[in-house]
Amino acid sequence: MKDAVSQAINANTSAEGVDRESMQKLISQFRELQGVSNIDVSKIFYSSSKGIKLNIRALDSLLDLQNKIYGRSLLTGVTHYTEALKNQVNAINLVGQAERNEAKQTLDGYRSKLRAMNKVLTGYNTLYKATKEMTSQYAKWQEAVNSENPGDKYDEFASKAGEYEKMRDEGKVGTDEFKAWTGFFNRYGLGSVNMYDKEYSKMVRYMYPGPEGAVNFADDMINAGFGHRNEAGGYVFDVVNLEEVSKALGIHVELVEMLIGKAKDYGAEIEIVNSAIDG
Repeated sequence: MKDAVSQAINANTSAEGVDRESMQKLISQFRELQGVSNIDVSKIFYSSSKGIKLNIRALDSLLDLQNKIYGRSLLTGVTHYTEALKNQVNAINLVGQAERNEAKQTLDGYRSKLRAMNKVLTGYNTLYKATKEMTSQYAKWQEAVNSENPGDKYDEFASKAGEYEKMRDEGKVGTDEFKAWTGFFNRYGLGSVNMYDKEYSKMVRYMYPGPEGAVNFADDMINAGFGHRNEAGGYVFDVVNLEEVSKALGIHVELVEMLIGKAKDYGAEIEIVNSAIDG
């Protein structure tokens, strides 16, 4: 079970998607579920522009259902042989010496079957747990890959700096796009060529690639009294009111939010209260 799941997950991350062998191997692991509650095991796969992909959450649900059916069956078997063993012990005490040897052989047979069933159950439980951990961790990773990081909006904003520099050089300063972008340069969202010329030298410090822009912002936050450096040299902002930061730094509150997101990407510890984010 674990090998089939692992093989399918590894294939799922490839550029080609899940191959036919991995599909068939995984489907075979759930053959006893075919026809149960109208389950179509093949639906754990779906077509995409990058080949066949594996629906991890559907796979996780199948694992739960399989455990409910197969795991319960194993447990029932253990319970059956445990009860049979108990009854056989009682029966030995009621038979004569002539029948006792035969009864003991039956008892030994029950003990052997019970040990085997317990071994299978223990092995299955270990395997099920390991497989579930693998699928749940993969699902979390997939969600993280597809979700937005705190600094993504900042990255998009900063990546446009070169384009707007070119627009300024070419005199295309009356466009709505240019005005809207330069509206981040002040608290009030008022964008213009004058705002660009006045504030760009300050703003460009926040748009340096890598961590440098976030570090400049974090340093400005500390200088404005909104945080401190810890013993390890990291940035800690205990309580931040975004409107107050916006006022102190002279930039739009939404840009403050984006910059804080980027600082979080680099491990800054920030708690935001009483702000435009929290309401």
